[in-house]
This record gives sequence, structure tokens and C-alpha cells, in this order.
Amino acid sequence: PVWPLGLLRLTTWMEENGYSSDIYDIYNLRPSYEELKRVFKEINPTVVGLSAPLTHCYPNVKRITKILRELFPDIWIVVGGHLTGSANVVLNKTETDICVVGDGEIPFVKLLDYFKLHPTRRQLDYTGLCQIKGLAFIDENNKIKVTGNAEQLPASEMQNPDLDKH
Repeated sequence: PVWPLGLLRLTTWMEENGYSSDIYDIYNLRPSYEELKRVFKEINPTVVGLSAPLTHCYPNVKRITKILRELFPDIWIVVGGHLTGSANVVLNKTETDICVVGDGEIPFVKLLDYFKLHPTRRQLDYTGLCQIKGLAFIDENNKIKVTGNAEQLPASEMQNPDLDKH
């Protein structure tokens, strides 16, 4: 199996900041449509973060965000990874709400803090989103908004990821 190190680093940072997470590894498990639906219903998420480290992940991002939006119309769907270099396509052609562009640890935890105040995607506060560096989203004028370069964790704060989470 392939170790999703970026995702594991992100979840380690989330946990250090008081958030919990579940990882469902579609890359190695290759679940069917029905299996995805079953697992998502079982988890019943309020926020889903998808890691798309390569451009060939786009079809799965499109497929999975569609399933998630059908099952949970109000949840937040966030995509990170190299695919977000094409955030305009991801945001306009999939059910993604927000892309994290660049290093994800700091912006994703800030997004989780934002989501506490705005539990569903129908409660958008564009001013608040604009304060978080490293995001791309469609703004109130239906234009792509990119908030600048994400803050990076200093090397001294990077932890070895918990490989047992995988």
C-alpha cells in the first residue's frame, strides 16, 4: 500500500489542535459506488476533506463529491493536494466548496475553526474565509477567490505522522 504521508501529517496536526478524524483510503481499498455510500452514511460527516495528490485523482474527486453532495447536501467538502493547482476546474466542475492550495496543516485547522461558527455550507461568511491564507473558493460574485499563500508549519513543529491511522 501507498502511505498517504501528507494526509497523515495533516491529521496529526488536526489532533494536536483538538480535532479528530477518520481516514477512508479509497486509493488502496478501491471501493465500489455502493460501498462508498454505505461508509459515508455510517460515518455521517459534517466536513469531508479529500486528498488529491495527483491530477489523475480528478475523476474520483468528481465522483466522490457528487455522492457526498447527494447524501449530505449541507456538509462542507474541502479538497487539498496538487490537484488544487487547478482549483478553478475543481470548484466549477465538482461539488467541492473550498480548495486548500499549498501546505494544508494550518489552513485546514483554521477552516475547521471557521466551520464551528458556520456548520453548514449555507452559512457562508466570505469575509471570514478571506482571512484564511491558502484557500480557493467561489465568492459572492461567482468568481474564483484565492486568499494567498498558506502559512507553513515550521520544521520544529512538524511531527512524524501516526502511521497506525492508515
